[in-house]
Amino acid sequence: MPQKRSVRVNPGRLAAARALLGVERGGHADQLLEQLAPDGRDRGLSWHLTLGVLRRQGSIDHIIAPFSKRAIEKLDPPVRAALRIGAFELLYGRTRRHAAVHQAVDLVRALRAGRAAKFVNAVLRKVSGVSAPTDPFLDLPPWLQMRFADWPDWVARLGDPPPVCGVWRDSEPNNRDIEARPALAGGRSPDGAFQLAPASGPVTEHPGFMSGEWWVMD
Repeated sequence: MPQKRSVRVNPGRLAAARALLGVERGGHADQLLEQLAPDGRDRGLSWHLTLGVLRRQGSIDHIIAPFSKRAIEKLDPPVRAALRIGAFELLYGRTRRHAAVHQAVDLVRALRAGRAAKFVNAVLRKVSGVSAPTDPFLDLPPWLQMRFADWPDWVARLGDPPPVCGVWRDSEPNNRDIEARPALAGGRSPDGAFQLAPASGPVTEHPGFMSGEWWVMD
């Protein structure tokens, strides 16, 4: 009798899926992730996937829709979460296509919805062949689409993750090898302020942070 393949899903993806399910039940993403996100690098992945899906949900659902016979709102929540995470990685991430599809299939199994594994695999293979939508209004609810119809450039920036800025404790800090660029505030760069390079890793892993040489600005 053949043995079932053990499911080994990335803990960051699993935490992201559970956070998305919690948001659907009325929870707040940041509070859920504080409880669910694992330690280490996978913690950053869980935050990235959760917030990325929430920011791009309209675009993601728009892409998935033609490849699913059922409306995404009618799918079981675990299936919907796995599809959205997989599609986000395919459309906006740097994960290799086959890896993103494979992880989403393992994810839906880990969420105890393994009966939909073939469905998730089929849909995401089709998603992997298309590009991300360019219409930023897809990610806004209808009432906001009407309100901001005259500001497409501003709407387009809403989907970008917010920058992380820091400030040095001393005017002449000892550690300058952090990957950063000056932070702009009101057109000027405040003394000692800088902006971390995008996707440069967890704040705690940058030189000088844990020793108190600089801290994150609000």
